[in-house]
Amino acid sequence: MDARLGVDVRGLGGQERRGGVHAFAAAAQHLGDRVLGEPVHLDARAVPAQRLGDRDVAADVTETDRRREEQDPPARRRGAGSGVPGPVKSRSSRLTSTGRRVCGRCPEPSSTTSRAPVSAATPAISACGRQPSRVPRMTSTGQPTARRTASVPARPVVQRRPAFDAISTSGVVCSAQPTASSRCLLGATMAAGGVVLGERLGLYRALAERPRTPQELAAATGTDPRYVEEWLRGQAAGGYVRYADGTYSMSEEQAFALTDPDGPVFVPGAFQLALGSLKALPRITEAVRTGAGVGWHEHDGDVFDGCERFFRPGYLANLTASWLPALDGVEDRLRAGAHVADIGCGHGASSVLLAEAYPAATVRGSDYHEESVAAARVRAKEAGVDARVSFDVASAQTFAGGPYDLVTTFDALHDMGDPLGAARHVRESLTPNGTWMIVEPYAGDAVPDNLNPVGRVYYSFSTFLCVPNALSQPGGYALGAQAGEAAIRRVATDAGFTRFRRVAETPFNLVFEARP
Repeated sequence: MDARLGVDVRGLGGQERRGGVHAFAAAAQHLGDRVLGEPVHLDARAVPAQRLGDRDVAADVTETDRRREEQDPPARRRGAGSGVPGPVKSRSSRLTSTGRRVCGRCPEPSSTTSRAPVSAATPAISACGRQPSRVPRMTSTGQPTARRTASVPARPVVQRRPAFDAISTSGVVCSAQPTASSRCLLGATMAAGGVVLGERLGLYRALAERPRTPQELAAATGTDPRYVEEWLRGQAAGGYVRYADGTYSMSEEQAFALTDPDGPVFVPGAFQLALGSLKALPRITEAVRTGAGVGWHEHDGDVFDGCERFFRPGYLANLTASWLPALDGVEDRLRAGAHVADIGCGHGASSVLLAEAYPAATVRGSDYHEESVAAARVRAKEAGVDARVSFDVASAQTFAGGPYDLVTTFDALHDMGDPLGAARHVRESLTPNGTWMIVEPYAGDAVPDNLNPVGRVYYSFSTFLCVPNALSQPGGYALGAQAGEAAIRRVATDAGFTRFRRVAETPFNLVFEARP
């Protein structure tokens, strides 16, 4: 797959610029604030800031900054070759009679208005709220201090990296400063809502057809032009769409990630899952304090819909193409009419895909969530496979039927309070030569292995979904979404499976085979 689509995130080299990551991590930071009563600053993996006068500035500069550097090079401004900063000139700011620094467009402050004296510790902010450029250090009396004799590094002129071809989720490089990192997270968090909005209203699909103005896009989708205009501006700022001369458009890669629910990556589904999870913030906050659980069934409906839309593209791309073929002899049995149990089936995406790919096989899905089972039955009927696919309301420890040639669990085992009980029941339900295929989130066995963009996503989701659900059930386990191969292997071997191996992997999943 094209690496520009942002799927193989292991190759990012620590550049965490994926909105899903930023958005959910921002909520995790907010949860930390609520529970601990103090800020919890997350690693931004950012570009180091350069010190310039009294301001910290990120190395990622704006177009205006670049033009200014071209017009007044650092060498000339600071004294070429001397190593000593020259006089700092202010083009767009001035000092008022009261010693207050204002931008060139601000009026003289009223003499009756109380103003705090400007000092070196006082942020040099204009009366209008604009940051004056090239602000010199001021004394407590409002006079400029003597210029520094120490060498001040020139502000680097850095070419801004273009927006990612597929999807730039924050649109900025976060500063190492916590406040700048928070701004990045805040923008990405709100962008998540914009992505779901754009998908639900058909804005992305209409824009992918051809470039449009806000008015044209609104007319094509039956929406209000002013709302659409503001939405488009935010989308362009984040790199989700492109802008040129009053017209907005989408690249092929952007359309691929935002408009194709059957593609290998479907961003709106991920954001829907994240936003639905965050609706449980008050309950999760209390659960973190008390240690209580929050069951899967207690979450908002967007969690169930978003989960299917988030995981289904990966199953569609990999299940029959690489995962099942990697299992020993399973494909031959499926073609010959194998009996399959799909445990924790949710809305039935995996069950339906199995039935569609292997017309001779019969599939029996189960899930303890009644509403999800009802939705799965509808999906099977719509796909025309309901004659060979059935669904039951049952837990992983009590599902019926068998013996089965194949039992599957897709991104579900780590959510269970009693995965060992489930594993034992799976073994009892298999034929002597049967196979248990276990699909789990990609994870290493040690915490440092997972301190990366994928781990950030899964740990954040796990705090809101996986661990709370496990703690709501009997059994004493809470593996979490980053359980890793060693933990899954132990569950399988403790349940009596004698053969266990990793058979496949993607940037987001590990696939294991367990045999009796």
